[in-house]
Amino acid sequence: MSSMREVAELAGVSVSTVAAVINENKFVSPERKRRIEMAILQTGYRKRRASEGDELRRSVAVILPGTYSSFFPPMLNGISDVATEENMLVTLCDSSRSIQREKELLQMCRRRGIRNIILDSVCDMKHEAAYFSEMRQELLERYGMNIVVLERRVENDAFFSVYVDNYASSYEITRHLVECGCRHLAHIGGASVFPHAKRREEAFLRALMDSGIPFDQRLLLRGDFSPLSGYGVVRELLDKGIRVDGIFAANDQMAIGAMKALNGSGLRIPQDVAVAGFDNLAVSSLVTPGLTTVQFPIYQMGYQAARIIADRLDGKTPPQSIRLESRIIIRDSTQPGKNPSDWNLQGW
Repeated sequence: MSSMREVAELAGVSVSTVAAVINENKFVSPERKRRIEMAILQTGYRKRRASEGDELRRSVAVILPGTYSSFFPPMLNGISDVATEENMLVTLCDSSRSIQREKELLQMCRRRGIRNIILDSVCDMKHEAAYFSEMRQELLERYGMNIVVLERRVENDAFFSVYVDNYASSYEITRHLVECGCRHLAHIGGASVFPHAKRREEAFLRALMDSGIPFDQRLLLRGDFSPLSGYGVVRELLDKGIRVDGIFAANDQMAIGAMKALNGSGLRIPQDVAVAGFDNLAVSSLVTPGLTTVQFPIYQMGYQAARIIADRLDGKTPPQSIRLESRIIIRDSTQPGKNPSDWNLQGW
């Protein structure tokens, strides 16, 4: 049976655009809609119809650490597009960054017969091995659950993982700041207990070392991934009179908060302080100056995670782990005049 991806490839559009036409829930230009409809006819695509009593088996719980975050909507779109194609029912859960709440949600899914989980875990690195080993025994081996873990590669082979190389991308963007002439570089990190935050910090420090730049411990700042935390730590840094000419924030939201603090102090971006983020959220292309950042394949992460679940339900053998590619997008916040026409309002 053909898939939405095959339709998308034939029509030369994204899977999400195909889903929008099928569900009639978003605007699609008449020309694109015509191409998609032709591709549907040529491929013979048909939406999967759930058999009676199949609804619970094809239910999926998505457990995220903060559904309020602007990071997650593209990921949820990816999950939703697969769910539409494969007739899967999605339940969204918020762990509120609490490991105890996360455990309760997993047990709630078990009790309600939901055997398919997409999990962005808040388990810290210190307890990761023991936590996932316990989860394997209690949920996977005993109840046959399928669990796909996001944003980290789990060494336990009972789990599926979809992730990016946080270290390589963070190293590259830090080197970019150095190449822009920055010598007093600050890093705004997220909670270091999370693997992706720790990898970004490690890569930042290594890039400075490899560039022969001494690191000032006062320039290692700690936020919580929110814009307000980025604003607060940079505001405090400036009030102390500590010199900084470049900032790499572990996500776009903290980077934009940092930019607001710099602007409020009369500092020019990037002439006085260059700023880079991570994720490439829609807002990063709309702020002034445009934010240099790492393109995180957020939609693809959700799509691939849901695709793994769908393949498992159909008796297929999906890959144990999928590493998605990321790339640096250079904008005016590090290089004046570097303003590519990649701005968008998707999800804004």
